[in-house]
Amino acid sequence: METYFLAVAPVLSIVGVQGDGWWTHYREQTGDLGADARGEATLSSISNFRPGVLLGKLAARRRTSVFWRTMPARLADAPASLRDFIRSHQIEALLCNHYFNLPLARRIQKWSDGVKIVCETQDIQSRHMIVSDPRHPLTGAPGHYEQYFRDELRCCGAADEFIHLNEEEFSVFAKQLPTKRHHLLYPALPRPPRLERSPKLDIDFLIVASNNRPNFNSLRWFLDEVWDRKLNRSARLRIVGNVDVAFQHEASDYLTRYGPIFMGRVDDVGPWYHRARTVLAPTIEGQGISIKTIEALSYGRPFIYSPLAVRGFDRQIGESLPGLCRSAAEFKSAIKARLPSPFRLPKREINKEALEIYETLFAPEAYQRRFQQIFAPTDR
Repeated sequence: METYFLAVAPVLSIVGVQGDGWWTHYREQTGDLGADARGEATLSSISNFRPGVLLGKLAARRRTSVFWRTMPARLADAPASLRDFIRSHQIEALLCNHYFNLPLARRIQKWSDGVKIVCETQDIQSRHMIVSDPRHPLTGAPGHYEQYFRDELRCCGAADEFIHLNEEEFSVFAKQLPTKRHHLLYPALPRPPRLERSPKLDIDFLIVASNNRPNFNSLRWFLDEVWDRKLNRSARLRIVGNVDVAFQHEASDYLTRYGPIFMGRVDDVGPWYHRARTVLAPTIEGQGISIKTIEALSYGRPFIYSPLAVRGFDRQIGESLPGLCRSAAEFKSAIKARLPSPFRLPKREINKEALEIYETLFAPEAYQRRFQQIFAPTDR
């Protein structure tokens, strides 16, 4: 008998665990969750409400924004057709994207013979919320991280098992919730499409960066401490991504000094990776696992990076990935060693270590195998 899990986020999708094409099937069937190829999801709109619940929760004024973010799932009502499906199919587990959807998952659990709830934490949410939503929604009082994380852990008590995306996240939750079962499941990234004809190697160094504060601060550090006018004359550096917007608004002098290196937003970063001799990741800030690092590994390009670029999986790779630089001086030295030579044509190099790490940890097949292990049917 084919077994199923129910994906809750909080709109419900029914997804088969077994069978061919599972990964494609998962993406297609969880489209209402905002899911993408990495298996991540965002809160979607709610069509059915349970307004009676709201009155009972308004008294919880001492709870933080972390608690109040669970309110949509507390108010949401599952479709009536779901009960019929549960009665006629073997449900193995409820997969819940983010802690704030757990109240809905808990109600559905009661219909499905008490099957386990597996919650994908998707990073430590309190860290993000204390930045984006620091005040209480009712009182306006400022929040504190310790309060936020305490509420996050209380909400997580509704789950039986957890899936974490990186090593730190796994360690933190495993320590705080020792009676629960925890799984480490790295996000997957599709392989780059194969090109019939590789573009010309006309970029010496490539940085990919979207417009957020950690990327902006990391690039400022790089341009202040590592890159300089002499290197800029000697090599072709290109920065791809809309991080240039932040420089336009806050630090336009860098555009005046190095303007041509900023390419802005592009529709497809693939050709840029193929054109680059070396990819740089000068990361000095950031939380969670770095998707752009996984992306660089998947292309198998020579890679020069700082320790934070491999955060969340650094224990897995140890010293196996060449190009690690722990200081600005080391970064500059590594770049100088990769400068183009006027006496030889550029050569397209394959970073075998990077590709091996990608295949082992981040390829769709690796994700699927681990996911299938977590949701392997049990005799009940």
